[in-house]
Amino acid sequence: NGINELSNNGINELSNNFYYNKIILYINKLNMIKNYNSIIPKNSIIKNNLYLNIENYWNIDKINDIIKNYPTKKDFELLDNEKNNENRKNIRIKEILNNKNNFNQAIIDVIKFHSEKSFFHYLIDVFKLDKDLKNKSFGIHEIDKNAEIVVKINLCVNYPNFESVRGIHLDKQNSILFGLLYLRKDNDKSTGSNLNLFKFKNNEIRNDYIKKCDNNIKKFNKIMEKKLNHDDLIKIDKIKYNKNNIIWLKNSWDTIHSVTQRINAIEDRIFINFVYMYNK
Repeated sequence: NGINELSNNGINELSNNFYYNKIILYINKLNMIKNYNSIIPKNSIIKNNLYLNIENYWNIDKINDIIKNYPTKKDFELLDNEKNNENRKNIRIKEILNNKNNFNQAIIDVIKFHSEKSFFHYLIDVFKLDKDLKNKSFGIHEIDKNAEIVVKINLCVNYPNFESVRGIHLDKQNSILFGLLYLRKDNDKSTGSNLNLFKFKNNEIRNDYIKKCDNNIKKFNKIMEKKLNHDDLIKIDKIKYNKNNIIWLKNSWDTIHSVTQRINAIEDRIFINFVYMYNK
């Protein structure tokens, strides 16, 4: 009887722990949703069904920590493996999460937050994307190599001598959503470096471009290379390069953008680039 009593007590304790853990998980999930909603309200209005611009996005003390402890030019030269032609240097998420590189905790925290599957699923709801995206496996770019969808996050810098300009372009075709979190330094007195958003003048022009480019965004970017304006496009918005300002964009043939010229630049232009994309 004593053995049975101990056994029953053990089962009851396990059962209690099981339900206790379920309650804790449920509370944590609610807190997480509440946290997401506090920075991106779920009822946010997506402008032109394409983008969402949020000022004062992240905790300002954390933003200041990120700026204060941002990688140096030496760090970027050492860790940038992309060697792209976008007039910018990048440090990838794989390097940021590598403990040996010893990034500041405020940087690691913002990276980890945005690399959670649950956050991507929240963005799917905010932008009213295809719910089937939630059924696909999710991981981190260059780490979870078999995941169907990955998050790619870069710490980015434009040096002053590069003028920090990128002409009219579309993002890569495998991109689903992308975001730009601006980290403008308080002593950055330059002008420009804003994000211009465009749309085609009409659907006929849009369809002609898609046909002419064989539905290939690379061909469109080649046509628009280094252009900051074009007669076939209308500017619909300008997103300022302001500290702690973020823009989230749904990728498509309609997400046309460019970076305006940077004038009297002395300080580096720094920002974090988030991309949720198909892993192909």
